[in-house]
Amino acid sequence: MIKLEVNTARINKVLDAYIKHSGRNFGNEVNKRAFNIALKAASKTPKVSAQKIRREMLKGANVQPAKSGGKKKRVPLAAILTNYHRGKQGKKGLWGQPMQKAVDRAIEHRVAGRAFMAAAWLGVAHDIGPFVYPRRRVRSRAPVIGRPKGEGRPEKRISPLKPTASGEHGSSASSNVRGARNALRAAMNAETRDMLKYFRRKIPKEIKTIDTTGSTSALKIG
Repeated sequence: MIKLEVNTARINKVLDAYIKHSGRNFGNEVNKRAFNIALKAASKTPKVSAQKIRREMLKGANVQPAKSGGKKKRVPLAAILTNYHRGKQGKKGLWGQPMQKAVDRAIEHRVAGRAFMAAAWLGVAHDIGPFVYPRRRVRSRAPVIGRPKGEGRPEKRISPLKPTASGEHGSSASSNVRGARNALRAAMNAETRDMLKYFRRKIPKEIKTIDTTGSTSALKIG
């Protein structure tokens, strides 16, 4: 599993100050912020349109026939990928109607999973939501194949001295996808700004003197 590492020092320090001055429950607040970050990351992660997927999968590519001397033929990318994966499994290539059916299945499978990178964040929120008061539930119409693969680890202890909530995206490729990295950073910045608004609204003088030298809470989403 490749973890998406993001600097959480700033949000953890702001969270400490927020809890100190707002009087909120320490453990619950850590869970709530982790839940919010996961949902915001899901909403900010780019999703590929079904139309674009179909267009790319049906785009033709020149392929050299097995018989030497033959002319190259233009074959849809979905067909090339289908026979490539069948070959790796030791299976014979498909042609004609069986290939058309396999291509249709491959395209629909890609379309159904087009929101995978975004939906994996929902798995984090799904695991943490039940431990937030009032209880939070994940509602999304995003197309997902199976259960979202992200995993959240909420703070479950009663009155912990150092509450911790964390989560993993669940995709080994997430650290290499710019959209996933940028979405997580944007979500954390948005949550930090939300807490800073509290200071400016409730205690405008205190915002200039927040003690951020230490951190007793811990958020790690990646």
